[in-house]
Amino acid sequence: MIDNINLKEIFKKRVSKHEVEMLVEIVCASQKKFDELVDIIISSNKHISLYSSWVLGYAGVKCPSWFVSRLNDLLNSLTPITHFSVYRNVCRVLMKIIIPEKYYGVSVNFCINCLSDNEMPIAVKSFCIHILSKIIETHPDLCNEIKGLIELLMQNASPGLKNAGEKILTKINKMGY
Repeated sequence: MIDNINLKEIFKKRVSKHEVEMLVEIVCASQKKFDELVDIIISSNKHISLYSSWVLGYAGVKCPSWFVSRLNDLLNSLTPITHFSVYRNVCRVLMKIIIPEKYYGVSVNFCINCLSDNEMPIAVKSFCIHILSKIIETHPDLCNEIKGLIELLMQNASPGLKNAGEKILTKINKMGY
């Protein structure tokens, strides 16, 4: 039954919150469907990736090992033409799961690139600050680089972004950097 559901067709139209909840259950019932969801996000246009990433934002938290198994594919597929909802939902999952050590490098690079991009939405930047805050707990050697980037970012930041930036800077300072 689940195998007969065509996710790409579903995402061609606007999906409701209720439909998202049902789709999360479907993709979390089968790794094959979860992988299909990721493949749709990677290979589809902005409209389809917008709705499919909404499902990923919940399914990735519910099935973190499946999400992590596709993390490189997801992060390497993001380009300037990718809908910002994909960035936001990938970040949302990364904030909520335990990121395996072997994915720290790609996650840090992703976050630094997002923070350096003037076009990136505030929510994505804020999420990236939180992700980096988690990572520096086990990799304090990144503190100086992240501190400089956050200080530069905060010069023209919104109040919400300044708040997130101040929290990580306080954490870095307490760590002695």
